[in-house]
Amino acid sequence: MLRYELADALEAVGEVARALAICMNSRRPRRNSVMSPPVSTGSTRCRREGENLIRRLVYVAFFLEVGLLLVVLPWSTFWDNNYFVLKWPTIRPLLTNHFVRGAITGLGGVNLVAGFVDLTLFFTSREPRDATDRPAA
Repeated sequence: MLRYELADALEAVGEVARALAICMNSRRPRRNSVMSPPVSTGSTRCRREGENLIRRLVYVAFFLEVGLLLVVLPWSTFWDNNYFVLKWPTIRPLLTNHFVRGAITGLGGVNLVAGFVDLTLFFTSREPRDATDRPAA
């Protein structure tokens, strides 16, 4: 209980990051069962902020991966010999057209830009820490 009171006090003075760290590190002691997982007793706000953090990082990873694939894949040999080209040879001229490849590469560039913008927003939205926030050694 004392940890949550400390987290609430830190949050009240604007130290949200430290309050979140305290909430994320607190756990209930394990039960007698060997196989039971630890149960978090953190507040719903701490859990919600942790879930939002993970969700944003997954979105960033998704945008970066899809963007990189869409930039590189149209110019690889896989693009010329994929399933759809082999199944329907009539679409081969369309898929091998350099304008179509360039358009798909452009979509990949848009995905990469979206991923990097979201990543910079993620880092700039976090509160900066000064030297006074660090614990004494």
